[in-house]
Amino acid sequence: MDFETASAAEPEYDLRAFPDVEVLTATVRHYERLSGQVLSIDRIMAWHLRATRFAALDVHP
Repeated sequence: MDFETASAAEPEYDLRAFPDVEVLTATVRHYERLSGQVLSIDRIMAWHLRATRFAALDVHP
């Protein structure tokens, strides 16, 4: 394992790479039900746009 960049992150960050909206929304609903924490779809999509933009430009933040 590589712990060099390991840290606590917001749950929305971990959901940024879901390729399908239906799978994403089902996962968000399941996560919210289990954790009791409400997630922000807007925040997930912001992370998604940032990640895909950097991937398209082949830039690594």
